[in-house]
Amino acid sequence: MSTTDTPAAAVTVPPEEGGGWREFGLCRQVDPELFWPEPGTSTAAARRICTACEVRKPCLEWAIEHGEPGVWGGTTPNQRTAIRRTRAALRQTAGGSRTTARPDRP
Repeated sequence: MSTTDTPAAAVTVPPEEGGGWREFGLCRQVDPELFWPEPGTSTAAARRICTACEVRKPCLEWAIEHGEPGVWGGTTPNQRTAIRRTRAALRQTAGGSRTTARPDRP
């Protein structure tokens, strides 16, 4: 992905396959460099833009699913890694707690 594209502009999924949200991203209206800052540079400006964006949730889900670099859905790659780990742990916990309950017998 080129760093000259904004997160929403970089998505190449046809709208009928769930990529239609990208046309409405506020990131398309600002400098794309905000979303791929140099290491050690603040991501606050990009995250503020995402906070006001109406397509933040699908953007975030896209980035989580595809392992995108940069700021997507108001989160950094490290934050998305934490989200993926939390979701995996919850799935594991939910899967492990599926036991058949036995009714109490007198």
